[in-house]
Amino acid sequence: MRAFTIAGEHVKRFMQQLFKLDTFDAFEVHSLTLHSFTGFEVSGEKPEGNYCTWAELRPFVLPLVKAQKPRALKIVFAQAAPEAFHPNAAGLFVNMLYENDGITCTTGVQPQKFDLDKQWVAQWDDWVAAFFGKNGIVATIE
Repeated sequence: MRAFTIAGEHVKRFMQQLFKLDTFDAFEVHSLTLHSFTGFEVSGEKPEGNYCTWAELRPFVLPLVKAQKPRALKIVFAQAAPEAFHPNAAGLFVNMLYENDGITCTTGVQPQKFDLDKQWVAQWDDWVAAFFGKNGIVATIE
């Protein structure tokens, strides 16, 4: 697991990537919690058992964010086909938390079975760091 902190003027750029561009659109959304004038909780799970993509949810979340600046926003993003990344990956996650005018993103994995080899976990962390870099997202790695 790796934590990325996005602060200062870089928060605005991240939010533009999140809400105005298609940067995160391919990720599935497992859950979303938004606190503004009231609380909103969204499960990204569809009736057939798969998950909505950010491209599907973004048009519904954007008006809520525009209505009033959120006090907090948490999104659990997941890679759509984790087994393509590694055969033991049941889930590959990026947990995004916006609060106090800063953003923290943490990586996470869910293995299909216990495995002492953690190299693929580090590779996921590196993939997320490269994804941020490729998209101009400036983050400090904790």
